[in-house]
Amino acid sequence: MKLFSPDSAHWYQRDGAPLHTVLSLKGEPRATTLRDARKLGLLPSVTNILGVIAKPGLTSWMQEQAVLAALTLPRIAGESEDAFARRVVTDSLTTRDGAADFGTAFHHGAEQIAKSLEVDRAELLSPWLNLYRDWFQGNVVLCSRIQWT
Repeated sequence: MKLFSPDSAHWYQRDGAPLHTVLSLKGEPRATTLRDARKLGLLPSVTNILGVIAKPGLTSWMQEQAVLAALTLPRIAGESEDAFARRVVTDSLTTRDGAADFGTAFHHGAEQIAKSLEVDRAELLSPWLNLYRDWFQGNVVLCSRIQWT
């Protein structure tokens, strides 16, 4: 998981169309920056907006991962406290990054479901995505068909 950076953010046009890249002066695609977004009147993604608020549950989980790493990592003979602390942090960040990668992959799969209701069977996350698709069909698709008066 990366901390919010305006220059690594995803940006959208006012009609909801993504504009994650723009053309450089050389005519080659490059990531849309905060400067581009301001110039073009783009809006940040929901994830980017939520990135600026506190997430106590996530913070607590990350602290727990660091404590678990400290309790389970074997000490290396002659290793200084500072070196051990750096290894603990590195180990806990590996766990965090794996969870973030899972979340990113799940979001991509959920977006595909919202567009087509299909789950790629070869996708490693297909068991979780199939559950999400079932929920999505019963709660989002079904609700969108109800005539509200």
